[in-house]
Amino acid sequence: MTTAAKPFEGIQIVFPTDKQEIFNRVVTHFAEQKHAAREHGSCKYRTRSGLSCAIGGPFIPDDLYREWMDTAINNTVDAWTRANVFVVASDEIKAFLITMQQTHDNAEDVSELRRRLEIIADDHELDGSLIETITEWTY
Repeated sequence: MTTAAKPFEGIQIVFPTDKQEIFNRVVTHFAEQKHAAREHGSCKYRTRSGLSCAIGGPFIPDDLYREWMDTAINNTVDAWTRANVFVVASDEIKAFLITMQQTHDNAEDVSELRRRLEIIADDHELDGSLIETITEWTY
């Protein structure tokens, strides 16, 4: 009998199962924060200045965030899912979270961020009306 791997420090973060909910929470976070969570040239779940990424802000509560989430050699959604720290309902939701994280990590200005989000909304048949609330974005 195989047992599931235990998460680091007993931490498990359970993600929503609905793409629209994930999309809305991420877009709202982008609109409010207006900046990518970058430090020393890399995107982070949390920065020392208090910024957080698409995954770190909306889904990792402050009391569950640990610095090792950002400093591990492979600190991706995929790696933390395999380590049983991030709990996702399906490979489809995991892939969607990765897409949202990559959008944060790679959009260099507000027009590119909005364009990427519009493509995601179209590809997944989501309501993208919140995208218009994003008026600023600093990479």
